[in-house]
Formats: sequence, C-alpha cells, structure tokens
Amino acid sequence: MIAENKNDFFKNYQNVLMIPSYHDLNNENSYHMMMLGMCLCLSDNYKVIYNREEGKERCDLIIQAHDEKKTSFIIEFKYFKEDKKRF
Repeated sequence: MIAENKNDFFKNYQNVLMIPSYHDLNNENSYHMMMLGMCLCLSDNYKVIYNREEGKERCDLIIQAHDEKKTSFIIEFKYFKEDKKRF
C-alpha cells in the first residue's frame, strides 16, 4: 500500500485471509480486527481511523495518507455465510 500498488495489496490481503481457520474468523468483527492490526504498521505514512462516524454514517476503516498527493482508502467490511445449498 505504501508503494501505491493496490492490486498487490488486495491480492496479499486475500492470501492472508486464507491463513486462519473459519473458526478463528467467525464474524465481521474478526475481519475488522485482523485488518486493523495489519494496517497499524502503516502509521508512519497513513492515519488509520477505525469505526469512526463520518457525517451521518460510520466507516469501518479509513486509511488516510499524510501526504495529500497519495491515495487514501475507505474500507467497508461485509461478512456473509455461504449458502450451502449452492454447493
């Protein structure tokens, strides 16, 4: 993310999501905490804002670049269970 390579970041994040068991990540908050932990190492270049009200809404995670020329991110997490009937 620091290198502004969003595709690599999201590919690596998907790989990280495959490491824990589904018993470890059993609700949306589990993903919030894992992502928050991963983003804290960005604090030299980004302000990491978690679950803060913005206007009339609330964002799950804002990763705001200190440098206005760099990209900032607003991330909303959604957790859903697979429909076993589809398999």
